[in-house]
Amino acid sequence: MDKFVEIIEEELEKYANHIPKDSLKAAHALFDFSQRDQINSASKGIEYILMHNLDNEIFESLNLIDYINELGDLIETDYFEKQVRKYFLNNKTKLVLVAKPDKDYFKNIEEKIDQDLEDYKNSLSKDQIDDLKKKEERLKTFQERQDSKEDKATIPTLEISDLDLEVEKVPRQVEDDDFKFIYHDLDSAGMIYSELFFDVNHMDLENLKYLCLISDFLGSIDTKKYSYQKLDDLIPINMAGLNFSVQNIKNKEGQINNFIKISFKTTLDRYENSLGIIKEVMKNTDFSDEKRIKDILKQIKAMFEMNMYDSGHSLALTRSFSHFDKLSYIKDQLNGFGYYEFIKKISKDVEDNFSSFKEKLENLYKEIFSKKPSN
Repeated sequence: MDKFVEIIEEELEKYANHIPKDSLKAAHALFDFSQRDQINSASKGIEYILMHNLDNEIFESLNLIDYINELGDLIETDYFEKQVRKYFLNNKTKLVLVAKPDKDYFKNIEEKIDQDLEDYKNSLSKDQIDDLKKKEERLKTFQERQDSKEDKATIPTLEISDLDLEVEKVPRQVEDDDFKFIYHDLDSAGMIYSELFFDVNHMDLENLKYLCLISDFLGSIDTKKYSYQKLDDLIPINMAGLNFSVQNIKNKEGQINNFIKISFKTTLDRYENSLGIIKEVMKNTDFSDEKRIKDILKQIKAMFEMNMYDSGHSLALTRSFSHFDKLSYIKDQLNGFGYYEFIKKISKDVEDNFSSFKEKLENLYKEIFSKKPSN
């Protein structure tokens, strides 16, 4: 335990002397995005109430963006290093809490409760015990009795006339050029939410599986301009929620369309930089780092296996539907057990022949964001 504490304090000492500015910018950007997201939600009124400190002015929490900007201005100073030293290293109050597992923990608690109840019962007279039994009977009778119509009428209710029957119209502007652009002009606390869709209907199901892999690699491996370590700094500094994914959408005619979707959110001042980074990832990703790609494959497999414990029922449901529903079959092959079997096979194949796997990825990558995919 002493060694564990020593390692933490050594790291804190290092950051008290210097915190990399890119790391601070990334942390500040993530905080900025998350706070704007909160005040953007349908429950923003509740969020404002929860943020309100009873010792401060009631409208103080409405100045959140000002405080976020103020913290951003402090990045180029030594403010955060001083906070680490003041509140972590030089803090006179320090507690090292060790939580150790105990297989008899709940058993001991139950035994103590049983013993306490037994001791309490032994301390009561017969009349006191009879009185408790009568109170229990009265409580049970009260809980099980039917409420009268008069009692039910006291419950506040809404009439149909109290509800707004008009559906709120979302502003929607559509522009057709070489591509279709759909724009929603909404109040979003300064956030821009973007989704880009690229048609990949020219790919068969087997290639779509590889496309799912490519979507996991994009942004996590080198490009011509940036190393993946540099992307790890640039992406959170400029945007949040960057995600590449394969989407399968059934239209009202029952036709299934396949897309690769890029989604991200950012602020107006970071938007151009965000698009530049995404463009670099879309056009210039390099699949030659064998070690990095193998590491990501291991992570994908491990995450899938871990998520089985939490969402195994959903995976099983999709697999059962896949026997009679085409969309469910595709989802099973791209996100379910079928995809897991594919990942296991690919992980083994890559160990034997990485160059063939790399060539497959590069050929498909060229067809994703091209207006005229090759045959």
